[in-house]
Amino acid sequence: MLCNKAYELVSYMKLRRKILEPVLFGNVWVYGPMDMNEARWGKMVFLANGRTFGYGHPNEYGWDFSNDVFRLLRKDREPTSIYDEAFTEYGRLLLKGRPLDNPDFFYCLRQVDYADD
Repeated sequence: MLCNKAYELVSYMKLRRKILEPVLFGNVWVYGPMDMNEARWGKMVFLANGRTFGYGHPNEYGWDFSNDVFRLLRKDREPTSIYDEAFTEYGRLLLKGRPLDNPDFFYCLRQVDYADD
């Protein structure tokens, strides 16, 4: 399911670190804009050392939490986007976020199986 369609079909929750941490590691996440019907930028895995794997863009080099806000980071550890809303979709998480340089635009990170497209 694509990000914008999933957004309409899921239940909302405020993203909290305790919700995300148990599923963050060892899962694949599809990354892309919330408002596009087909395009996906790619898949990534979040590593326990604060790095990302599988998606090669400087703005998504790493990750961390600031209070309960999940953030994607550049290599210099400066945040580039924040994720503070979560939705459930058939038992999986979909995170809604926005880039810090364009707060009117939305990204999504959707938890998927390795076999999913």
